[in-house]
Amino acid sequence: MRAIVTLTIILVIGSAVGLFGQVKTKQKPYILEVWGGCYPHELSIEYFITGAFGGYGSFVKTDSRFFRYEIPAVREGKAARSMKVMVRSARCRTVVIDIPQVEEGGRVIRARLRRSLGLDFRGAIVSPEALIEKGARVTVEYWANWKCEFIGVTDCLIGPNRIDSVDLKADGRFRFRLPNLLDDPTLSEFTNKGTFQVFVRDRKTGDVLYNLRPATSNSRSIVPAAVYPGEMEFIAESENNMSIREHPDRF
Repeated sequence: MRAIVTLTIILVIGSAVGLFGQVKTKQKPYILEVWGGCYPHELSIEYFITGAFGGYGSFVKTDSRFFRYEIPAVREGKAARSMKVMVRSARCRTVVIDIPQVEEGGRVIRARLRRSLGLDFRGAIVSPEALIEKGARVTVEYWANWKCEFIGVTDCLIGPNRIDSVDLKADGRFRFRLPNLLDDPTLSEFTNKGTFQVFVRDRKTGDVLYNLRPATSNSRSIVPAAVYPGEMEFIAESENNMSIREHPDRF
């Protein structure tokens, strides 16, 4: 009985310390206002803040009905000292906002979105029969590696941003438009402008069925270009690098 009472007291004291020991701050969030050539639901909005808590990055969920979004300036009860915001879209040029010194009262920051001309991209999958039967879709996704350089972190654990999703034709061909990253003034400041990657996904679940690798390359990545002439052939590979062409009985 005494052991139980002692344990209860320890838990209560621990909870009280956690409650009253939490740092309080008057820091208010920043408000990001977007306007211009793209609708809000087309955007990817990410931010990275630093402070006594270290560094923390996340994203803001967008909605076609809203043009103003709250960017948190507090983490673990501690105010942020600096903030970096990244706004991009497949159809608009990239906008980055660097705030070296976060203001306690917060403020409104604005991102003007300028439309960019997309580039036509045509591809064809070698031996696509197994994929056609599954009614799969082809998606192209963008890995914005420049984000790590912008926020000053070697490995910032970036994820891909969806650019487009199209049906796979009966002959294994597909077509979509890619953003012209080489014509993006903001990205000209960064060494690595990122890469594209193409996937075959299940139409219903969205799960990745195969990775598509350019037939003339050992890499699955597509480097940004000013133009994509002709039609690029792809090999469909599973995660263990087996291709449909080499092992048709396994797919």
